[in-house]
Amino acid sequence: MIREKIKKVTFFESFQDIDLLINKKFIKYKEYYKYHTIRESQEECEWVDIVIKGEVIAYSLNENGNATNMFEFKKGSIIGANLILTKGKYPLSFYAKDCVELISINKNGILELLHNYDFSLSFFKALSINSQNLNKKVFIFHKKTIRENLLNYFEEQSIIQKSCNIVLPISKKELADYLGIQRQSLFRELKKLSDDKIIKINNRRISIL
Repeated sequence: MIREKIKKVTFFESFQDIDLLINKKFIKYKEYYKYHTIRESQEECEWVDIVIKGEVIAYSLNENGNATNMFEFKKGSIIGANLILTKGKYPLSFYAKDCVELISINKNGILELLHNYDFSLSFFKALSINSQNLNKKVFIFHKKTIRENLLNYFEEQSIIQKSCNIVLPISKKELADYLGIQRQSLFRELKKLSDDKIIKINNRRISIL
């Protein structure tokens, strides 16, 4: 069963020695139920996790114990690729947003797999995507106001959707998490933008005026 699950993952399509990795316990498969904790903040990274089903949320806790969702890892995403070779510690905690299936590879397995060209290409591409997402978060948190963050997000969506009339691809709660703010703060700023006739809001439909 594990072998069949692994062989379906794009990363391993051209790798011939999956059984070797399984027998050496370099690679494993695991399921997590909804809201199950997958990795804890400050836990040492011993496995690279590849999401093959579901969605994993990385979140941080502030001093008051409030959680802010920082990143979403969907099917095909890699978690821990930037930490595994140095045994770094996770800066965030991770939980299963829904039913999640992971293929996990330890350091020895990664070193073995990096000899394979196709795996290496996919691995470094995933690293690049993670780095770009991190840069986006840094950019957001260094913005001065919630308004600037919102307008930047709407502008980005306007380019993606090729229209000044956009549909939010995520809920307002998820948008607040993405921007690292409380929902009440998001709703207040959206109302101000509407009152200032900068945008027009109809549920998840936003018109940029």
